[in-house]
Amino acid sequence: MKLPRIKQVHNPELLSGNRIRIGSIHYGVGSEICDDKDGTIWQLLQLIDGTRSIDEIIENLQKIRPELDRQSIHQAINIIISAGFAEDDSSVPPDELTPVELERYSRSANYFAWIDTQPRSSRYEIQSRLKNTRVTILGLGGIGSTIAMSLAAVGVGSIHCVDFDKIEMSNLNRQLLYTEDDIGVSKVKQAIERLRRINPHIEITGEELEVQSSYAVAALMKKCDLFILCADKPAELIDFWTNEAALSTGTPWLSSHYAGPMSVVGIYVPYQTPCYQCVKQDEKQRRHQIDRGEGKTLLMNAEVNAVIAPTANLAGHLAALEAIYFLADLEPQTVGRIFHQNLIRYDHCYYIQPSFWSECPACRINKVHHQ
Repeated sequence: MKLPRIKQVHNPELLSGNRIRIGSIHYGVGSEICDDKDGTIWQLLQLIDGTRSIDEIIENLQKIRPELDRQSIHQAINIIISAGFAEDDSSVPPDELTPVELERYSRSANYFAWIDTQPRSSRYEIQSRLKNTRVTILGLGGIGSTIAMSLAAVGVGSIHCVDFDKIEMSNLNRQLLYTEDDIGVSKVKQAIERLRRINPHIEITGEELEVQSSYAVAALMKKCDLFILCADKPAELIDFWTNEAALSTGTPWLSSHYAGPMSVVGIYVPYQTPCYQCVKQDEKQRRHQIDRGEGKTLLMNAEVNAVIAPTANLAGHLAALEAIYFLADLEPQTVGRIFHQNLIRYDHCYYIQPSFWSECPACRINKVHHQ
């Protein structure tokens, strides 16, 4: 790093009791330096302003604090840089980002700088990485269409949309990508048109396809950095097909859905995290421990799609956020575990942390062949 500068979004704050807060007050980003009695660290932070090299920062601080040795100062600077609190003021944006894109994504760059705790060559490095990623979304309903809009707006470079449905009146209470003028029209066709209008600087493609096997899913995963499953039909089978396809192609995939007011998202990485079949076995064991009953219900065929725009779109945007974090290597929270957010009681949220099933016929047995 040639000219380190404390990130503006991590603006240090001098507190009482010889304390310094840096990186904001937010859990997961901010830190507090508890003992700066002689003010040395505060003086060091003031010198990391983007106008000096590391050597010049050391020299300037030694003029103020001659008792400090060079190695100790250098170590302190490295700690600040490695924690992601500084960026290089001499860095230039990546060539693949045009001036229009730099302006368009300027607020994104601020956000990524805020949450990122890794040193980067440029504050636009994450945006550049997103531009070079490819995502396929299967299912353009309430969640899938929301994810597509969100990823398009943030600048994911290539989005491939897959569905076979046509737009219906009952879709419009939550699927904000479509209007009443679109009723009877292909979801894929309208999605491509609208997404290209949302962001003309990325590639939007699509195909009308009703998936009927794991082989069809595997074909959709070709040249894909992340596969996003938002389809729910055929029920249960589509998840197992996606799992099988991911294991055969080595493609990470994200599953997102809702059960009424409960939003659910999880990321599967083949052979690194428990697969979907492991998850179902884990779920079976947990249910058996909780309730040893027969599982009978009073009403037959009582499943309904209970959803409104806020619940579908919150679920979709949460999934999109996880997809962005995964693609940009920004510490996604649902790799290998499944997050649930209750939209009736916001303080009720939890993770399910499944274990590898030692006898899993999908990932544990096939892992030998995969290796």
